Amino acid sequence: MAKEYQILVNMISNSISKSLDVLDRSSSTTVGNYSLNDPSEGTELNKQTKFINTLDVAHLKDLKMYFFYYDDKEHPLNKDEFLAAICSVIGNNLYVKEADDFFEQVCVEDFNTKEDVIHWKQLLNEIRYSTYFFRDVWDALPFDQNSITMHLMSHCKHESIVKVISIETEEFFCYTVFSRLGQVGIYDGHLNLLREYVIQLSQCPDDLVRATRRRRNIWINDAIYLPDAQFITIAASDGSIHFVDTVCLVHVPTFCITGLKTTPTCLEYCPGSSSLLFIGDDNGSIARMEFLQPKRSLFKRDPTNKVDTYLWKDLEYQQQWVKIYTCGIPIHPDSIKHIIYCQSDEATISCCQDHKQSLVIKHIRDEWNPYVFHIRHGVRCFHYNATLKLLVTGCSHKVYIWNPVVTKMYLAKLEGHKNSVVDVRIFEHFNLVISISKDEVLKVWSLNTYACLQTIQFDFPVYNVLGKSVEFSIRTFYPGPIIKQPPEEQASLKSIDASNITSAQTSVYMPKENWESEVLIIVCSNYLSTIKQNLKDYSQNHSPLPPPIEDKKPALPSEWSFSETDQIIIDEIDSTFIEPPKIDNSKIKNLLINSRPPLDHEAFNLDTHKKPIHTKMKKHVDEMVKNGTPYLAMHLCPVYKLELSKNLVLSDATKSRFPFLDKMDDIFCDGIAYDEKVKSPTKEQNKKKQINIKHLMEIISTIKLDEDDDIEKTINEFI
Repeated sequence: MAKEYQILVNMISNSISKSLDVLDRSSSTTVGNYSLNDPSEGTELNKQTKFINTLDVAHLKDLKMYFFYYDDKEHPLNKDEFLAAICSVIGNNLYVKEADDFFEQVCVEDFNTKEDVIHWKQLLNEIRYSTYFFRDVWDALPFDQNSITMHLMSHCKHESIVKVISIETEEFFCYTVFSRLGQVGIYDGHLNLLREYVIQLSQCPDDLVRATRRRRNIWINDAIYLPDAQFITIAASDGSIHFVDTVCLVHVPTFCITGLKTTPTCLEYCPGSSSLLFIGDDNGSIARMEFLQPKRSLFKRDPTNKVDTYLWKDLEYQQQWVKIYTCGIPIHPDSIKHIIYCQSDEATISCCQDHKQSLVIKHIRDEWNPYVFHIRHGVRCFHYNATLKLLVTGCSHKVYIWNPVVTKMYLAKLEGHKNSVVDVRIFEHFNLVISISKDEVLKVWSLNTYACLQTIQFDFPVYNVLGKSVEFSIRTFYPGPIIKQPPEEQASLKSIDASNITSAQTSVYMPKENWESEVLIIVCSNYLSTIKQNLKDYSQNHSPLPPPIEDKKPALPSEWSFSETDQIIIDEIDSTFIEPPKIDNSKIKNLLINSRPPLDHEAFNLDTHKKPIHTKMKKHVDEMVKNGTPYLAMHLCPVYKLELSKNLVLSDATKSRFPFLDKMDDIFCDGIAYDEKVKSPTKEQNKKKQINIKHLMEIISTIKLDEDDDIEKTINEFI
């Protein structure tokens, strides 16, 4: 057997040496003229696909012998050996250039020899990914680089954009754009500004000093949308997490969590019956918040507060609403840059820019050992596609494609960027990977051939501002707006049936990102750029969904159900008649009516109608109750300063601070004197009118009166 193996090795060596001679004669004219990174290399893909299609079953059997020529163990081939094997198997050198490009796309570094090699399994994987998809779909390039539009986000005030959030329901859609220091803008599907406001990132929102101006030492690290609760969660650099209600176009800050031991750097959310919020921090750990009743409320609500503020450690007393899970040992040695949650596997995927534990796939309950990737230069960005079971990472100037369960060998290395890669994305519907680098270069890669199909150079006009440089946030790619036909008839906002509202579930619709939209959004500094995708059979008749209405009435939980009287339309009732009390005894009734004091105020007059309810005030109260903020409708009496007691001895310092206190005694004295002056004539008159009855009877008996005399006048004269 040893002799047979030796003969086979000699035959292969002779074949490789002959093929190398052929390569030396043809390399100067074939390989040197092809540039992989040429923007127009998409037109050269047909030659590479011809090379793959040329290899039939007989060729593969012969090619396998070059990988397993000794002791049935695989021996990877370097570039020269692979090209020589291809020429020997095919029988000519017509596909040398295509084989060279193929090797450059799929080669990996050998851990022992530090040389680029190709393995047999890699070759089979490439053949398995057939190239008919590209030939059938890409009649044109994936993106139309002549249809690039730049949009200046004016609300940012020259601040860089941190996150763009799509708020979507069945009827409405809008973008919410966050700047670094808390400037927030709400835009419709056409990127028209609808409303802007400023998030108070201070941990004390009621502080008047902090409310008047923004704090420049606190910034936003990340933000995410909670579709089932209709909230936006914001992670700030001071270790606080803010929750903003987005049920309508007017956003209302509702909750604030403070006291975190670390700084939250990234967020991820998974809706469900018990929704999960993952928080990655600067210590390399991941905390998890499980909301038990997200459609009712995230935390315990205090109606007397405008913003409910809780300490992180005090959330353990809210087991009815939320549960907290923390990680004892950090997952990464550095700050976590990005985190996603795979609901089917119940696992998190997170990354950092350290070469150790650069990317970790970990089960949330540690039911299996984590998959740890150690990648040189770390991982700044990544994307995982659960359907294709592919993981794409952006590491320094290169893009790597991985099998998520194989941590030591990547499937392909995509080279061509001249600067650091800031974001990557798998386009499943196109079978593509897109990546963008700090020099504003976008590249489109094929998942079939791992070749660069298109290169687009962007030119964001950020240099027009003095001292401004190109800055990319934690995420650069965003999907286009949701394209649907809006409902023909919307519910009236003036008349709301309480029975329908309370019986309907809140936020049943769970949105999904629309990456098959007509445009792709790319974010850089304070600009949003849209580039058109070349989609087949895309209808131009549909437009983006309309934005939410400013005073849209949200659906209410059953706990806030209306009473029966709330369904009465006040405008149709002018007044309500109040009947007087019924008394059977006529004598007592007449006595009560005659003895009633003549009060002028209509509130004491039982014969009049009740004053009508103020329609405008009633509408305002109803809106506040339906928005879940009834405390905002309360009109409380102002609390005046307590007055000092009379004749109170005051110090000189107090008198100097409150100079009006010296006159208090005079004011009180004048008031008392006035009261006595007003009341004194009445008292004197009453004293004069006090008459002895017996004396009066004696006088009356002695008076002689005629029929024409005035009895009352005569008695007063005698008195």
